[in-house]
Amino acid sequence: MRLGKVVLVGHSFGGRIASHMAFLYPEDITRLVVISPSGVNHDKWCYPLARRIPKRLKNIFRHLTMRMEGKDVRQAGKLRLMIKSVLKEDFEPVFNQISVPTLIIWGKDDYELPSSDGHKIKRLIEKSTLKIIPGGHFPFVDNPKLVASLINNFIM
Repeated sequence: MRLGKVVLVGHSFGGRIASHMAFLYPEDITRLVVISPSGVNHDKWCYPLARRIPKRLKNIFRHLTMRMEGKDVRQAGKLRLMIKSVLKEDFEPVFNQISVPTLIIWGKDDYELPSSDGHKIKRLIEKSTLKIIPGGHFPFVDNPKLVASLINNFIM
């Protein structure tokens, strides 16, 4: 598209994509803003448990584990398994190689992705700043003026 140097902003899975772009094309990106990006893997404590559940209870267990998935995954329909597969990819090596200045914004009450992920990503991206603000997984909806102010201050 020949956009020249850009500021890239992404939220959740879009934050994961924006991070990958910053990793692949750092010369084209002046600043990166990620809002609650996915990419930090979590131990799946329920997998060993699943093997011990009697057959007659498997449907109940399957229903419970689906309820623990993010809303986007639950609503993906036929793409659910593909999205789950993509989300399992460990993005920590990508975060670790990002060299552009990065602002990480996270909602304090995010129940889709824990704020501890934000702290981990901050440690992995050398030139990063983490701002935990009031709100959930969509802090730009909960606090649009605050998010806009943080982004404006970061890119100016």
